[in-house]
Order: sequence, then structure tokens, then C-alpha cells
Amino acid sequence: MEVHHHPIAIGSHTERRKWTHYFWEFLMLFLAVTLGFFVENQREHFIENKREKQYIRSLIIDLKKDTTNASLHLRRNISKFKGLDSLLNILNSNKAFDSAVTVRLYRLLYAYGRSRALVITNEITIQQLLSSGNVRLLRKKGVYDSLVSYQLRKSILIRLVPDYQDAYTKSFTYQAEIFKVRGYREILMNSDTSFTPVFTNNNLRFITTDRITLQKYVEATEVWRSVISSYIGELKILKRTAVNLLILVKKEYNLE
Repeated sequence: MEVHHHPIAIGSHTERRKWTHYFWEFLMLFLAVTLGFFVENQREHFIENKREKQYIRSLIIDLKKDTTNASLHLRRNISKFKGLDSLLNILNSNKAFDSAVTVRLYRLLYAYGRSRALVITNEITIQQLLSSGNVRLLRKKGVYDSLVSYQLRKSILIRLVPDYQDAYTKSFTYQAEIFKVRGYREILMNSDTSFTPVFTNNNLRFITTDRITLQKYVEATEVWRSVISSYIGELKILKRTAVNLLILVKKEYNLE
């Protein structure tokens, strides 16, 4: 069978695209990628701003609790410092332990000598920021540096806690050799099943009035009182630092 071949027309060829066509394709692709990058960047920026404000609002709540807590424990420790001073003055005066002095000493002990007043700060927001690496979100001027300064003040206060605990324990140990727990306090159950300690003057006596034992208690309590004084000083600085940080955060983020 004869195969017929169609002749190719002289001068015919595949049409080539002009360079402008490739330029426009590249330009459209470049714009699409750039726009996508810009949109994604804006989305991440929006999310980070939102997370930053969430952290800041949470930090403000923590700082308000810290300042309230610091104020409360400042009052308690100052009251304890003064109350222990009154108790020690009586013991150092060598007064006879008549009924009036005995009642006075027991009341002072009951109010100031049988408890600690150690503040606990809120760490949730700050630890979340530090452990997650999101502390970088705090971009407002001075906020990060002030937060670091506040954490430093807390660490200094925390270092005093073992001394506070140890001094209290030693004072309490000697106290137990002199004062009777039973006979000056009763524990009553209220109607709501809570408990109320009630001071009573019934049968108030000392286990011992030996001067050597009393002096050991006085010296141990003086040490505790000295530690309380240091604790009060650091707690004042901590409260001032917290207040300043709170003011700064509210100002920089326009929050109340």
C-alpha cells in the first residue's frame, strides 16, 4: 500500500512565547508568594499580640494578688515584731510572775509567738512565660527588665525563709519548756464546723520559771525577731517592686 506523506510547508514552525509572557508569569507568582507570606506574617503577628495581652492580663491579676498578700504579711510581721518585743521586755525585766504578768505573757505568746507569717507569691504566669519561651512576647519598653527585677527581689526574699523557719523552730522549742499549751487555750467547734481557738485565763501557770531556761528562750526569740526585721525590710522592697511593675504594665498596655 502506498503511503502518502503530507509535505511540510516551508517556513512553518512552533510559535515561541515572548519574554514578556514569562516575565508576567514570574511577577504573578512572586506577588502570590509575597502576599501569602505577608498574610501569614500578619496572622502570626495577630496571634502573638493576642497571646501577649492574655499573658499581661494574667500577670496583672497575679501582681494585684501579690501586692495584697505582701501588704497583709507586712502588717502581720510588723505586729509580730512589736508583740515579741513587748513579751521579751517583760521577761528581761525580772518582774515577779504574779497573775497579771502571767496572763499578759500568755496573751502575748498566744498572739505573736506561736505562728509564722511567710508570704507566698503567684508564679503561674511568670513560670509559663519563662518555661515556654514566650517571655519574648513582652515587647513593651522596660516590661521585661522590670519583670526580671521583680523575680530577683522574690528570690532574695525566699532565701530568708530557711532562716525564718529555723529561728521560729528554736524559739518554739524553748517556748515549750516554759509555757503550757493546755490551760490557756480551748478549741471550740462552731455551728458551721469550723474551729475557733479561745483564750482563757483558767489555771495559767508556767512549766518552769528557771532563769537559765527563760534566758535561752529570750535569746532564741531575739534571733527570730531579728530575722523578722530583715524579712520585713525585704518584703517592703518586694511590694514596692510589684507596685511599680503593675503601674508600668498598665501604662504600656493601656489597661486598667
